[in-house]
Amino acid sequence: MLNVISFFFLLLTTVYCVGYVIRSFIMNSTNGYSFFIPVFILFYVAPVFTDLITGLGFRLFYRHINEAIQDNATSIIYNFYISLLLVFFVWHSKRLRSNSIKFYKDNVEKIAMSFLNIYKKYFTLLFLLLIFPFIVTLIYGDLSYYSVYNRIGQEESVPDSHSLISKLVLFDVILISFLITGILLDKKLFHRDRQFVFPFLFLVLLGCFWLHGKRSIVANYIVIQFVFLLISQAVSSKTILRQLLVVLVSFVLFLVGYGKNIADNAIDNYYGFRLDFTRDYGVKFAIYNDLLLERHILPYDWASFLFNVTFYIPRELWFDKPQPYAVYFTNSVFGNYGGNDSYGWGFTTSIFGEHISNIGWLGLFTAPLLLYIIFRYENRSVNPFFKLLSILIAILLIVLHPVAFMVLILLYIVFLVKGEKRIIFK
Repeated sequence: MLNVISFFFLLLTTVYCVGYVIRSFIMNSTNGYSFFIPVFILFYVAPVFTDLITGLGFRLFYRHINEAIQDNATSIIYNFYISLLLVFFVWHSKRLRSNSIKFYKDNVEKIAMSFLNIYKKYFTLLFLLLIFPFIVTLIYGDLSYYSVYNRIGQEESVPDSHSLISKLVLFDVILISFLITGILLDKKLFHRDRQFVFPFLFLVLLGCFWLHGKRSIVANYIVIQFVFLLISQAVSSKTILRQLLVVLVSFVLFLVGYGKNIADNAIDNYYGFRLDFTRDYGVKFAIYNDLLLERHILPYDWASFLFNVTFYIPRELWFDKPQPYAVYFTNSVFGNYGGNDSYGWGFTTSIFGEHISNIGWLGLFTAPLLLYIIFRYENRSVNPFFKLLSILIAILLIVLHPVAFMVLILLYIVFLVKGEKRIIFK
């Protein structure tokens, strides 16, 4: 009975939150949560409903994950917890919006001018920088590796140069998003039309997608581009909402065309998308094992937290340095709880499961608290790059483990400590 109540509570809060996000776009009163909440619902709420409808759950091979997902007590705790998180996020979004109405009226021009000042001053330089990743690829890259876009099913190893090239490509994507936003903003405020360069920018963008070779770069571009449009108000929120619907449909078609985890039957397709686009299983796994069974994922408390703050120390100098959380999680999925064997791959984890595994019940509160702090500082900033980093990191924290985007975290800290102190602590 309690499980049914928790499910309907989750359903009602989800419907309310979806309505709130849609209204925020229609009323042109969006903030960072307007992008964060839909991603949260997709990865943490949608799988609860799809599992109920399909009756499939997780791929049967992963027995320990299915035990956690199917446990009644775990489901009850999870449903109520995610429901309360949704309420908390909407409450904080409303509070930020109500407390910042005057702030944005006074500073909306400052935010726009922050874009335009950089855009006008460095327009030529930014355009020249766009070709830098391609030059590096020609000089340093393995050109045979980039002869096809999708490497699925091919067993050749990834060239060492690709790690650098993929990072340069991400930088290029940020530049393209910034330039598109600057061009639209320049036309809106000063009627200077440079949209004739859009075809060139889109060609460079397609080249970036090709070089990177993974679906994540397309998702990153979508988030970065619309965050820039949102915080600069280069276009209205209503326009962003319409464009987002079109882009999301196109992205789904791209995923199908990409081919990874796309099988010949619907069940295998569901399992593939269940693995890639859900993170509820990680939270349920942590609740079930760390909180209910006390069968711990980590070898000791704070282990992966310790890795996160000491990632830069070579393992040759510290042989017993703990592993990233994803390593311990993957071992535990195969029954080796607390183990640190390397499989050469790992399950994708998130901030919620990691906090629970590190500090137990307290982790249920510290994970959303960290997100609260990120959005609180983002909301008080007029720096477009800091706002982008804040929203991007908040979203990445709920879909990836921190080491996967540690460079962005370090850049965020630099902004936080130096570049943003005057604004956010005002």
